[in-house]
Amino acid sequence: MPIDSSEIYSFIDSIIADSGDHQIANFWKEYWFDLGHIKRLQIVIEKIKPLLQANKSILEIGSFGEFPLILMKHFNIQNVFALSYEGGVINYGNGKLLPVGHPETEIPFVITPCNVEASPLPHGNKSLDIITCFEVLEHLRTDPMFMMTEINRTLVDQGMLILTTPNSSSWESLAKVADFQQPIGSSTFVADGSGMWHCKEYSKREMEIIFDMAGFTIDQFETFDCLPADHKGLESRMAPLKEFVDSQSWWEESLRKQNFFIVAHKTSQPKMRKYVPLYSADIASENQQSLQDEISSLQVENQIQKDQLAHLKELESKFKHPGFLLKQALRSLLGSKG
Repeated sequence: MPIDSSEIYSFIDSIIADSGDHQIANFWKEYWFDLGHIKRLQIVIEKIKPLLQANKSILEIGSFGEFPLILMKHFNIQNVFALSYEGGVINYGNGKLLPVGHPETEIPFVITPCNVEASPLPHGNKSLDIITCFEVLEHLRTDPMFMMTEINRTLVDQGMLILTTPNSSSWESLAKVADFQQPIGSSTFVADGSGMWHCKEYSKREMEIIFDMAGFTIDQFETFDCLPADHKGLESRMAPLKEFVDSQSWWEESLRKQNFFIVAHKTSQPKMRKYVPLYSADIASENQQSLQDEISSLQVENQIQKDQLAHLKELESKFKHPGFLLKQALRSLLGSKG
């Protein structure tokens, strides 16, 4: 039976409570409850429930393990995969997280390590029905379109991408600027020297371009709040600004909230790997030339195949049994290509 969003809190909370001093359980407590992200998980699962089907294959990018566990235990989806930068193992049984190899394990689950900005996703071409990417894009610091093109490669035609990421053009961001604050969330440098938590947060227009360039058509574009509406008292202090914004028709209220929720389906190959202004002009130019070279190569290959087909048709006309030679040759040609 699919879990209701109101039950997610108690489900995760009970696992943490029963798992004792388990490393992953301790992390879940800090991230989902101490930092207040549990509401986002509840909202997202409620939104995607109508999109989930038991016979579909699903990959979660940037997984902490709780989402695949929910899919397998409460949605009866077994063809589930997950990856993260570090990777890991989830062993669930008897209502708690268990050590690897524990005899009470009901659901053992491996989170594959993968650097999504540099390493191909460990899945074949057109092998996945749905890919989710929750709160990952804002952490990518070198090449976000690498991930987007890999998502395109591994999804089946018309396959679905579900993505969430902070909204840089939210009401909260505007209010922070007016309050002389930094508008980007989690703009803190990490102590180990690896950089900043959120490297870039995106606007609505930027997200539309990214999806289009990656070969996706957006079906659903919404925003939602994870934190209280008057988070940090901004709305109270910025009441005149809020009143002005509310009076304007050009800023849709549905697009002002803290996070984007986007559902899209794959409709073409990626249109451009790197482009201005997401990438600098010199990088984008090199990429465009590489893309043109690839297109030219494909066009040449296509023309060769057309010439071969024309030649086979010409030979076919010379035989008494129309279609025999052509069918045999085509069967051989297709067989040689796997």
